[in-house]
Amino acid sequence: MKKWLLLFSTLLLFNACGYKPNSYYAKKYLGHTIYADVKLFLSDPSNGIILKDAMLKALRTRFDMRISSKDKTKTRMILSMGSIIYIPMQYNNNGYVILYQAKLSLNADIIIKGRKQKFSVSGAYEFAVEPNSVLTDQVRFDAIFNSGQKALDSLLSVLAVKGLIKEKRKNDN
Repeated sequence: MKKWLLLFSTLLLFNACGYKPNSYYAKKYLGHTIYADVKLFLSDPSNGIILKDAMLKALRTRFDMRISSKDKTKTRMILSMGSIIYIPMQYNNNGYVILYQAKLSLNADIIIKGRKQKFSVSGAYEFAVEPNSVLTDQVRFDAIFNSGQKALDSLLSVLAVKGLIKEKRKNDN
C-alpha cells in the first residue's frame, strides 16, 4: 500500500509542477514524424551502419518519434559522424592501457519545411579492455554505438531547448 501511495504522490508531484520530458519539447520543434538518414563513410561504412542503428533507436525511444519516408514528413534529419577517437584513460602497473574513452563527434543537419539548421554534438563512452590486448571490432562497434547514443542524447537536449523557446514565443504572442 505504501508503494502505491508513494508512486501516486510522485506522479501527482510531477504532474502538478508542470514537468514535461525533453522529448515533448523536441517534438514541438521537430514535429511528430521525421525522416532520418545517416551519411556513410566510404572508407568505413560499418561505423555508419552502427550509427544509423543508434540514431533510429534513439529517435524511437528517447525522442518518442515516428520514422517516416522522405515525402511524408516536413522534417528531415541527416547525421554524419565527424570523428571518433579513442583516448587512453587508465593504465595498469605495467603501463598497459586498461580503460579507454571513445569520443564521437556528430554533425546533424535538420531541415524543417525547407529551412536548414546545423548542429554539432559529441558523446563519450568509457570501456575497459584486457591489458596488452587489441581493440576488437566488437568492442569498437559497442563503443561507437554507446557514444553515438550519448551524442544523440545531447542533440535531444539542444532540440528540446529549441522547442521550449518556440513554445514560449507561441504563448507570449
